[in-house]
Amino acid sequence: MFCHRCGREIDDQAIICPHCGVATVNYNGGYGAVEPGVLCSGCSRTVALVLAVLLGGIGVHRFYVGKIGTGILYLFTGGLFGIGYIVDIIRIATGSFTDSGGYPLLNWG
Repeated sequence: MFCHRCGREIDDQAIICPHCGVATVNYNGGYGAVEPGVLCSGCSRTVALVLAVLLGGIGVHRFYVGKIGTGILYLFTGGLFGIGYIVDIIRIATGSFTDSGGYPLLNWG
């Protein structure tokens, strides 16, 4: 199989192109098929959610996805006084949270 974005050959079972990060036709994200060509983050949504629940008050989940600036802000303000990290937990769980590149965390693996 070939990636429809970068054109490189990829494994027939590939979920995300290892070269450019675009979701393939095999990706379903746990809630239905993602349209081919949708870019998604290489960060695990499960890891981000666990980090947000356990250590969200100090912003560890934000450091994990590469959002260093807001991670430091969360560290010094207790997760934006407890409100910011609760919003992040909801956004991660619903799939609307993004990494530092602006790509959504879609991969539960």
